[in-house]
Amino acid sequence: KPHIYYQLRESVLGMKAACEAFETPVTGGNVSLFNETDGRAIYPTPVVGMVGVIEDTSKIVQQAFTTEGDDIVLLGENTNELGGSEYLYVTARLVAGTPPAVDLEKERALQQAMMAMTNGRHLRSARDCSDGGLACTLAECALGDGETPLGIDVRLDDDMPPVPNLFSESQGRIVVSCSPEETPAVLRIAEAYGVPAAKIGAVRGAESPFRIAMSEGRIEAGLDTMADAYFGALARIMDAPSTSGA
Repeated sequence: KPHIYYQLRESVLGMKAACEAFETPVTGGNVSLFNETDGRAIYPTPVVGMVGVIEDTSKIVQQAFTTEGDDIVLLGENTNELGGSEYLYVTARLVAGTPPAVDLEKERALQQAMMAMTNGRHLRSARDCSDGGLACTLAECALGDGETPLGIDVRLDDDMPPVPNLFSESQGRIVVSCSPEETPAVLRIAEAYGVPAAKIGAVRGAESPFRIAMSEGRIEAGLDTMADAYFGALARIMDAPSTSGA
């Protein structure tokens, strides 16, 4: 299976570059060249498991928004990249296009800025942007574990069309929240490390909607509706009638 070996080789080279950039080793690995479903190879997606020790647990930052009135800040910047995205698959059943570019120097700077913000106790929450892009990340931040969801009011810039603005999976982005008093410090630290940063909105109360506005439209939904769609998805899939011929 030379084509599968090529995928493995390229994945390992990418991991090597990341390990060198972050000075973090991967000490072992496991791989199969014959993982297939119905004769088609699985996607060549590396998964890295990591274990670490947090010396001061008081510096742990939550993933979900915690406090009404906090500012929402985007670290990193949106780019018009939809290749290989969840949006393409969900809307068109396509797995196609060029994946988002990775700049390891920018990634390292972002993580260094995050450590400075965390050590300075400037943040209340932080979550990376990944599957589904910025819109899905904001939704996950708003819903949390479903026990205490909070509304948001976000305004995105109009430098790109709404779809990539919302759903591009550009690398090197983290959504953070902080008290308004801490926002200047967060922006100063980001600037010091060369990380683009901008306040994009605010956390609202539990009775407020989830709202993202742009000049060409907006997303607005109730938290109950979103929570049902998010937390009830697996149950609905499991309960759906089988489409097999058995």
